[in-house]
Amino acid sequence: IKPDFLFTVDPWTPYETHNDHVQTGKAAAEAAILYHLPSLGEFNDNDMKDYELKGVVFYNTAYPNLTFDITEVLAIKQEALRSYTAQFTSVDLERLISQTTLLATYVAREKSFDYGESFKVVAPWMLHGVPITMVI
Repeated sequence: IKPDFLFTVDPWTPYETHNDHVQTGKAAAEAAILYHLPSLGEFNDNDMKDYELKGVVFYNTAYPNLTFDITEVLAIKQEALRSYTAQFTSVDLERLISQTTLLATYVAREKSFDYGESFKVVAPWMLHGVPITMVI
């Protein structure tokens, strides 16, 4: 209910055409800048008085400012993807795994590790009226 960080898809990635990804990312970003306002939803002023959201982490971003070494957990990630059968056939899942592995290789191309995953991490105040963002 009171997370340190929100983790969501980056709605500002230039080639994201999946509208539910764009809407979800924007809704999470908006929630990050509005959570502390009084009279929103089921929370009263005292519920949020001492709470501070530290940041928003956008994945599938074209504008990363943080990259993690995922070499040791790549096989776990691939296996987790294989369990996602709601929208994918087994052939499509293998294609997705191949694509995400290729992306992880690309992300790590100038790093000291083999596979990486990048994120855009921003403080909530950077999501309104701030033309550039930086690492928080």
